[in-house]
Amino acid sequence: MSDGLVILKVLDKLQPGSVNWKIIDKKPNNTYKKGINCGEAVKVSQKLGLKLPGISGNDFVTGNKKNILAVVWQLVKLHYTKIIGSLSEDDLVKWANNLVADHKIKNLKDKEMSDGHFLLQVLSSIEPRAIDWDIVKKGEAEEDKENNAKYIVSIVRKLGGVVFCVWEDLVKVDYKQTFILFATIYELDQQIKSGAAA
Repeated sequence: MSDGLVILKVLDKLQPGSVNWKIIDKKPNNTYKKGINCGEAVKVSQKLGLKLPGISGNDFVTGNKKNILAVVWQLVKLHYTKIIGSLSEDDLVKWANNLVADHKIKNLKDKEMSDGHFLLQVLSSIEPRAIDWDIVKKGEAEEDKENNAKYIVSIVRKLGGVVFCVWEDLVKVDYKQTFILFATIYELDQQIKSGAAA
């Protein structure tokens, strides 16, 4: 991350043409050149709407983990916001609730999801063959929740989704990771539907 090139490539992928590659040093061999690249990465990030108070290009050069993670998280969120388009968090919740007949959630922070059953039912409605209900646990004990969460992660990956979270995030119902996972599952649903329609 210290030379800015990786973050610039990510920015250009998220918004093609957002990076002016003519002013970027593709082989920066000193701190000054790296700083220029990283400064440009921060400018482009801000143009894309990221909020970076107190974050500068120097944070990348020096490896300030906290600030780098703050930028990366916003880039991940931007990416997934583009995937779901104009849908809001409430729209995602409504979409998921419509897929599940007997179980509803209030929002993406709803602790009812900690046992994994709601997400497993969503995945089952998207691809009925994906879930082997014989290995799903009731979800009352912590170990059951853990096993169900690990199973959810493996199912999403098998269906072709990119998973950023770890199973612990699902048991804790970590809001940020839940949002990303819902966006991923929504994208899978759209891909499966478009494939079926083709």
